[in-house]
Amino acid sequence: MKASFFQRGGYSAPQGIRSDWPVSPALYEPEHGCQSLHHAIEQCELADQLGFDWVSFSEHHYMTTVAPNPALAAAAVATRVRRAKIAMLGHNLVLNNPIKVAEDLAMLDTLSDGRLVVGFLRGTPNEFQVHTVTPRRAVTSRWRAWS
Repeated sequence: MKASFFQRGGYSAPQGIRSDWPVSPALYEPEHGCQSLHHAIEQCELADQLGFDWVSFSEHHYMTTVAPNPALAAAAVATRVRRAKIAMLGHNLVLNNPIKVAEDLAMLDTLSDGRLVVGFLRGTPNEFQVHTVTPRRAVTSRWRAWS
């Protein structure tokens, strides 16, 4: 059996800030954000030490508990986690240029010494709304534009 630690962190909302969606960027506190990111990296290091097989990351936006750039978060962790695989589960291809994502993943695979595991997401309706992407466009024209 394989076990994965899903790193939800990036910014854990301080007391008093609601955690439902969407969370306004105006509520972000830089000092708390810095502490949250360092804590998230420490959690990944601990998961590696405890024997988890993967440390997993995912992309979502306007939330307090998930990082909007999983490759950047995973790159920071890949330099400190030595045994566990780095799992990107994953990038939201509807909101990103797939060629750029492929380049980012290639760099991350190299940085992690070949420990990268990849899965892709289509996104969620709330993210389509924020980024003005219709669900129909998410599964048709956007995909064709990159094929």
